[in-house]
Amino acid sequence: MFPQPVLLLLYRTAIAVTDTFAACFGRLGPIPYPKDADVDRRSDEELLKLSQSVPDKKWASSGAPLRLTSDVVAKLVPRPLIGWPSEALAQELVHNWTSIPVPAIRRVIHLDEDGSVIIMDHIPGITLAEAWPTMTLWQKIRTALTLRSYVREEAGRCFAPHIFGPMRPTQGPFPTSDDLSQFFNHAMNEAALARLCSHRGPLPDDGTLVFSHVDLALRNLIVGKDGHLWLIDFATAGFYPQWFEYVNMRMDAEVEFGKEYDWVWNAILLFVCDPYFSIYDWITTVAPDYL
Repeated sequence: MFPQPVLLLLYRTAIAVTDTFAACFGRLGPIPYPKDADVDRRSDEELLKLSQSVPDKKWASSGAPLRLTSDVVAKLVPRPLIGWPSEALAQELVHNWTSIPVPAIRRVIHLDEDGSVIIMDHIPGITLAEAWPTMTLWQKIRTALTLRSYVREEAGRCFAPHIFGPMRPTQGPFPTSDDLSQFFNHAMNEAALARLCSHRGPLPDDGTLVFSHVDLALRNLIVGKDGHLWLIDFATAGFYPQWFEYVNMRMDAEVEFGKEYDWVWNAILLFVCDPYFSIYDWITTVAPDYL
């Protein structure tokens, strides 16, 4: 195993070279988005009745989208006080302003007082979780290059620090990046007092926020029959510290290692997201008891 500083240098060099090539040549081929869907010709009232015809227990038993018609799926999400749900807004943002393949949203219907339904294109294919064990090493490396381009493209800087995406149902969203840092620093204080562990000081974060998916798991990527790698499930997407994507991917991979993930995934996630070793060590000091 390489020392951490050497490993960091190797990954940052690989990332810099890859990002340079990506900036020069870009992604090949247009995304084959369907021009229309059968639901486009239906009224909101018709779609509401169609959504209401789905049994409540079917919505409750599946957090994944349900097939509504031959070419669209529907996902039940909490209804906001006004406008579209944050998940739909995030997905629409990526669809309209990046070249990342994401399902097009056809309609958002308010099902009842508590729930809204996001109606989006069905993407024929299998999840990356299903495909990963059967892929060759070269195919996995190509997947890493593709994911790196997605993270690079979606991470546009946020110049309004009061905008923030959901973090956990009981923690956040936070009004500013400073409030988030204070939350983490308080958790460090609590962890140090409870465990008598060495205090690592304040969170080493500069307050920069970027748009992040924050759940780049194998289950949230579809290997489409069209050959593209589709990104789905924007439930936790929003504006986060620039290290959030890496920390979340690494923690998720460690929990699921041996189930869906293998050593190749653990190696490439340091490449997909910029590695933030020091912040990861800081966060794992206080997680999971105080986060």
